This record gives sequence, structure tokens and C-alpha cells, in this order.
Amino acid sequence: MVELIVKDKILISFLGLKTIIYKLKMLEIEKNLEFKRACKILNLKFNDENLKFSLTSSAKIQNQIRFYTKNKIKREIIKIIKYIIRNYKNLSISINNYDKLDEGTKLFFNIFEELFPNNIKIIIENTDKDENIIYTDQEKEINYYLKNNFADKNVIEFLIKQTEYYLNIGDYYTALSILNFIEKKETSVKLYTLFSIAYNMKEDTIKSEYYLKKWYSYGSYEDKASCLYSLSILQARHMETYRRDYNLGLKYINEGYEILNNLRKPDNTRIEINKIFNRNGYAFFLFNDKKYDEAIELVKKLIEELEKFDINKTLLQKTVLLFNLGQCYTKANYLKEAIETYKKLILLDPYFAEYHIELSKLFLKNEQIEEALNELEIALDLDSTIPEIYSLKGFISLKNEDLKEAIFNYKEAYILDKNIEIIYDYIYILSENNEYKEALNIINNLNNYQKTDNIDIISLISEVYYNNDLREKAIELLNEGIRKFENNKILLENLEIIKYDK
Repeated sequence: MVELIVKDKILISFLGLKTIIYKLKMLEIEKNLEFKRACKILNLKFNDENLKFSLTSSAKIQNQIRFYTKNKIKREIIKIIKYIIRNYKNLSISINNYDKLDEGTKLFFNIFEELFPNNIKIIIENTDKDENIIYTDQEKEINYYLKNNFADKNVIEFLIKQTEYYLNIGDYYTALSILNFIEKKETSVKLYTLFSIAYNMKEDTIKSEYYLKKWYSYGSYEDKASCLYSLSILQARHMETYRRDYNLGLKYINEGYEILNNLRKPDNTRIEINKIFNRNGYAFFLFNDKKYDEAIELVKKLIEELEKFDINKTLLQKTVLLFNLGQCYTKANYLKEAIETYKKLILLDPYFAEYHIELSKLFLKNEQIEEALNELEIALDLDSTIPEIYSLKGFISLKNEDLKEAIFNYKEAYILDKNIEIIYDYIYILSENNEYKEALNIINNLNNYQKTDNIDIISLISEVYYNNDLREKAIELLNEGIRKFENNKILLENLEIIKYDK
């Protein structure tokens, strides 16, 4: 049993989880590269040249374009859990003062209990023993300033750098703890910028927008242009659907471009690169309007312009543009061009799993099954926690009439993500194999909203009910679907079949 003894509220995230890893001696036992890469978010570093981070994951904060999302953080934690289970099978944790644990460790326990409830046992205890949470020197220093409410100019500079570091490794929890502390002492454009990034990572769009507007109000003209780009993407892509304003996003991106065009500085390199990236943002609006050919021509031109600059400073930007070009080709159904674009992209950044997934989908569309499987295996080796990999492998297995392998893959996807499409696939494959009782177990964990999400899921669940001798439940669900989807013909036909098939 691992014992976690907490006395004071932990302000630095993942310290509880990191202490568990130390106590389990995971750093000595587990040599897998995926485990080591996942530990980056815990502020654990390894001197291992074989770690093979993608350009996105290895970017420094000054050049960082993509930041961790909540989903990415969850996946990193799942990886750590999987390797703990692989070595220990079952984990027993005794915790003193659970409520004082850091947010990252609480998230770890929540995910563990949700996905692998049979492999963890948590015991809440009271003890008079001394706290046993393990801090590095860096973490001790941060903790000292935050706990003692101490911050002179040098301390604030130190804490700003630490905030950038934690955002860079994906820990927005700790970044926000530090930022909230600094904000009580002073405000600055830099602070607003970091707040907006942290809240965007947290998917708190209201607060992200609030700090972006603060950044815009107090920043330089170059700041304003960058801020307008961020506001544009926030409005067009990240806002909740009911708050999303596509036209406002378009207005922001064009206003930012106008500012950049009017800026005059001795060294225009950064501004020119920002202009390229702004127009890349504009290409998204063309893409969203289904003007694929126009978007393709624009992004190709932007890539040519970017190639005029030092590749060492623009490589990450180039991969983003190539990815967007590949997306445009895919939507326009230019399969050959899309495949070639992703091949180029993978040559530049071979360790980004999502690129291999996109290429595999293109190979599938092109009936290149072996090539698709090969890309999926590479992606799986890089990141074993992306549900889409298993869904695609399940689809290929089903296509090859290998039901056993299809069930395995769809189950893996279901364990990792319980969105309605994955739920449907898993129930469907179980039904195809006449495993109606297991399918019913999955259905019994769904709420009524999920059961009636769409016509296909209603039809499938009613079939499972019927084959489990739950005829009345099948009829009830179909009637509910008929009311919701206004006398849908398919549901009406299914109802007639069940009613009269006695």
C-alpha cells in the first residue's frame, strides 16, 4: 500500500501523483518510452536520447504554437495509469486529507476510478504522521513564495518564468496557481497573455476571452495583432457552440492582418512570419466556407513564403501549414495530393501520432489497407491512448471479417472514450457477434439522452433489448425515438417489426 500524507493544501499540481510514482519505484522499474514521455507533465525529466518527442511537444514556450488540451492531459494520465497497472495490477492508496491534494492528483484518481475501477482501492485515513509529499528544489521555492505571500520584483520574474515552464509541459493547474498569486501583486501584458493561454488550455473560454481583451487593451500594436489572431480562433473554433460567432472571428483575423501590414520595424522577420500565420488563420475561414480550392492555393503560397526564412526558426510553423494543407486536400477529395502532403509532414515530424492517423485514414479511403494498418501501428507505438487508432483498427478488422480482433479494438476505444460514436461501434460489433448480454451491460450504463442521441443508436439498442427478451423496453425506446425524430420512417418500420414478431 502507498501512503500519501498531506498536511497543508498542495499548490503545485501532480505532486501527489509524482510522490506515488516515487514510492512505487516506477522510474526504476518502467523503462518504456511512452511512460517516460507521459511523465513530462509531472515535471519529471529523463536523460534519454531515445525519448523522441514530436516537434509540438519539444517546442520551447517562445516558439510554442500548440498547447496541451484537457484531453491531452487526460491521455497522459491514462498512460501513467496503464503502466502502473502493468507493473502492479492493483493499487491501494491510503490518503490523509484528500481535500488538500493538488488538482492534478485528484484528476489522476478520478480517471483511475472511472476507467479501471477494479484496479484501485482508495482508503481515506487520519494520521498524525509527518507529511510525505516529495518536492524538488524548484517546487520548494515556488511553494515557499506562494505559501508565505512573498513577492518582490525578482520573485515575480522567477514566478513568471516558472509559469511559462508549466504551461510548456502542459500543467495549466500549477500555472494558474502562480498567475493568480502574481495578479494580486501586479498586472502586466505578459500576465494577461499567460492567463489567456492557461484558460484556453483549461477550455474556460469565458476567462480566456476576458484576458485576451485585457491583453489587447494594454498591449503594443504587435501585441494587438497577435491578440486578434487568438480571439479570432477562439471565436471560430473553441467557443461553446451557443457563444461562437463566426463573423466576429473573421473580423478579428482581418483587423489583426491590417495592423501587421501597417507595422514598420527594422527587423521585419517576426512580423512577416506573423503575417503568414495570420493568413493561415484566414484560410480556416475559407475552409469552413467550403472554399477548399481557394484555401489550398492560399496555404501553398504561405508555405512558399515561409520557406524564405531560416528553417530552424520556422519548422514548427511549416508543419502546421502542411497539416492544414493536408486537411484542405482531404476535404476537397484530392486523395493523391493529401497523401503526399502527409508524407512530407511525417518526414519533418515523424513522432506526432495524429499525422500518422490522418495518413492512415487517407490510405483507407484509397483502399490501401496494409499501408493504413502500418500507419496505425506507428501511431499506436507513439501514443496508445488515442481512441481513434483503435476505432480505425476495429473498422479494418471488421472489413477483414475478423470479429474477435474488431471486438478487441472497439472495446479499447470504448475504455478510453465513451462518446456516442464509439459507444455505437462497440455495441454494434458485440451484436454482430451475438454477444447481446454484453451489449446490454454497456447500454445499462447509458443515460436516456445517450440512448436517444440519434436514429442509428435507437435502432441498435432496440435490437439489443429485443434479443435479450426485453421486448417492451425495445417498443418503449422506439416510441420515444419516433416522438423525438418526428415519425422517422426507419424507427416506425422497426417498431412494426417488433410489435408483430411475437
